[in-house]
Amino acid sequence: MAAVNFLYRSNKESAHLILRLLYRYDNKDYVFGTSTKYEVSKEYWSKQHKKRLKDIDMIERQANIKADLNKIENHILKAFNESDISLINKEWLETQINTYYSPSAGKDILPKELVKYMDTYIDFKRNEVTESTLRKCRVIKQVLIRFEAARKKPILILDIDTHFKRV
Repeated sequence: MAAVNFLYRSNKESAHLILRLLYRYDNKDYVFGTSTKYEVSKEYWSKQHKKRLKDIDMIERQANIKADLNKIENHILKAFNESDISLINKEWLETQINTYYSPSAGKDILPKELVKYMDTYIDFKRNEVTESTLRKCRVIKQVLIRFEAARKKPILILDIDTHFKRV
C-alpha cells in the first residue's frame, strides 16, 4: 500500500508543493519526491490548510485546494497500482506528474483494432527493418482487411490468441 503526502518546502511566500510517494516493498521503505505544478502560499499552507475555518471564502478555497490535491494523489496511486513495483523510482514519479499535467504527452494512444495498429507498427519499425519486411506487413494488413470484411466485425488486439490463430 502506498501513500502520498504534499509538502511545502520553500522559504518563499508562494511555491510549488512537493509530492512525496511512500511505500514498503520487500520489508524495505521507499520514499520518492518530486515537485508539482500546484502553487500555494506559505501562509495558507502553514496556518489554514489543515485547520477548521469559519470564513466561508477560506472554507471554499480550502475545499478547492484539497479537491485538486486529491486528483493528483488519485492519479499517482492509480498509476502505482497498475505499475510493476520494481520499476518505481524518482524518474517514474516525475513521469507520472508530467502525465497528469499533460496526458497526451505522457503516452501515445494506441489503436485497439489490429488493422489500425498495423499502420502504427509500420511507422514505428520503418527505420529498423528492410523494405521487404515493410511490404510483407502491408500485405498482411490487406489480408486482415479482407478477413474483417468477410467477418463483418473488426479484429481487436485483445482477440488475438491461440483460437484466432486456428481460424
